[in-house]
Amino acid sequence: MPPPVLHLTTISKSYPSPAGPVEVLRAGNLHVNAGELIVITGQPLPPNDSVKTDTKGCS
Repeated sequence: MPPPVLHLTTISKSYPSPAGPVEVLRAGNLHVNAGELIVITGQPLPPNDSVKTDTKGCS
């Protein structure tokens, strides 16, 4: 099998909150092979939140 075209390992994401950081993803892995189609969904934010989410903020 050829190597994946996208290979993310140990991805984590958290958001600050008054009670402390909220982890929304902990040590996740993602492997996408050629020809595969993926969809990543989440809970919509309320209209007054102006948070832009992308993979640049993942560590």
